[in-house]
Order: sequence, then C-alpha cells, then structure tokens
Amino acid sequence: MKLILAVFVCLLAAAPALGQTNGERPEEGPVLKIALAKEEKDGTITEDPPSFEPTDIPIICYIDLREETPATVKLTIVAVKAVGLRPNTGIVTVAYRTKAGENQVTFQVQPSKTWALGEYRADVFVDGKKSGERSFSVTKK
Repeated sequence: MKLILAVFVCLLAAAPALGQTNGERPEEGPVLKIALAKEEKDGTITEDPPSFEPTDIPIICYIDLREETPATVKLTIVAVKAVGLRPNTGIVTVAYRTKAGENQVTFQVQPSKTWALGEYRADVFVDGKKSGERSFSVTKK
C-alpha cells in the first residue's frame, strides 16, 4: 500500500512537467498557422519571404485557425527593435470576428509611412488570449 501511495505521489509531482513542450511539438491552441506575405511589383504574392523591405506595403498576414467556430482574431504588429523606434513599440492592431464555418483570416497591415528597418513580431490573439506569434525583419535590398 505504501509503495502504491509513493508511486501515486511521484506521478502527481511529475504531471506538470508532462504538459511542457520543448519547442519541437506544436502547441495545442486555436491557431494552426501564421504566414506572412508581400505583393511583388508584378502582382504575385510571395509567402514567407526571407525579409521585407521598407516599401513592402501592405504586409499580408494569413492566419489559419484550428476550428470553424466564431472567434475574435486580433493581430498586433510590434517593432521589437527598429531604427528610430522604442523597443517593443506597437505599430498597428487590427481585429476581425469570424463567423461559423470560417477558419481563415487575412489581414493587410501597413505603417503610417514606410516600415523602419529592424526586427518585428506579429502577435496573434484569439478571443483575447495570445495564441501565436511570428517574427520578421525589414531590411534594405
């Protein structure tokens, strides 16, 4: 009986560690995929380019959701470290309420002028909870 109790206590103590990820497994959550894209001069769309240029306006963000139930999806673009801006400055925030049967959201975002050179992050929130992020950089050609 004491052995069974000891094993049970050990399993309870280890349970929180079993739920942690090491970065190799995708998190279970409402977002399946976040992809960034830009429109080329010839009108074609390049998805997940290695970087963006200051004049890549707008930047397109595709968000694939796990479920087709109504949800509020919000995208915030943050300048993590960009020329002339304070670290972690919010650049633009947009939101959309999906309808039943929708599991894809497309946002087109742009700064007031051009993108400052630097590192950025696209934060995705679903129903008020941060559900994913995607980093990108803006560089000169």
